[in-house]
Amino acid sequence: NTFKLLINIEKGNAFSKQSVKTLKYIKYSGVIFSILYFLHLPFFFFVAQADDAPGVAAIGLIFTLAPLTIAIFVSLLQKIVQNVIEVKSKKN
Repeated sequence: NTFKLLINIEKGNAFSKQSVKTLKYIKYSGVIFSILYFLHLPFFFFVAQADDAPGVAAIGLIFTLAPLTIAIFVSLLQKIVQNVIEVKSKKN
């Protein structure tokens, strides 16, 4: 899906409904990955306690928060693109 978005941008169709749809899929993927990593956090904490290495737990949190941050950024980008499309359609 990311490649579809990049192709749209390359063709000059960055502000299209296809781009909004692609951004929506990227957002949902980020949320799903974040949830999956969150479900694995107990394993990271177990390993951190067993090895007495608190850095392992921090790495687990980074893996959980990174896709969530991307999903939030893509959500904002999706709203911006949607607003631009609406403004363009009102002008025409």
